[in-house]
Amino acid sequence: MNKDEDWITPQALAVELDINASVIYGWITSTPAKIVFKELGQGEKTGKKRYLVDKSTRPPLRGRGRPA
Repeated sequence: MNKDEDWITPQALAVELDINASVIYGWITSTPAKIVFKELGQGEKTGKKRYLVDKSTRPPLRGRGRPA
């Protein structure tokens, strides 16, 4: 797999993993960061931050629902 193909938007990764995009943004804003990301420059002008995330560095997902 090409390394450039690993970089996608948080929304696209959320769709791919079938989870809410807020989980991806939580990984970005957590300290230390749970996922490798790049902040895109055009977000600085509009005041809205935009990111690309490296989907190969995502943390493992927990199962849905209550733990047994």
